[in-house]
Amino acid sequence: MLGIYEMNEANTTGVGSVLNPNGLDTIPEAHCYLSYNNNYYDFTRRESPIEPQFEFIHEEEITPEQISEYKTQRHKFFMEEWLKSIICLGQKMGFVILPTNTILDYSQLRK
Repeated sequence: MLGIYEMNEANTTGVGSVLNPNGLDTIPEAHCYLSYNNNYYDFTRRESPIEPQFEFIHEEEITPEQISEYKTQRHKFFMEEWLKSIICLGQKMGFVILPTNTILDYSQLRK
């Protein structure tokens, strides 16, 4: 299975120290795990097998061959859509968040 979840400090210890200074609480992340007989198994942590610790915003069945390239493509797609939604929200509110984390007010552009 491939799941997309909102990675944050609560589900990924330490990531808050990177996200928060950049004005972010979450960021989309891709994660692979097994599903068998309606049970989820996550072998990426020492406490394996356990159910994934995330609330997925998207899930899809993939084959083992898709774990590398396909997973990366899907993750990029979700990142692009997430960034578009942030830009659209900023435009509706009258500002744009630039890659440097600088907030640019649209009224400044009109002068």
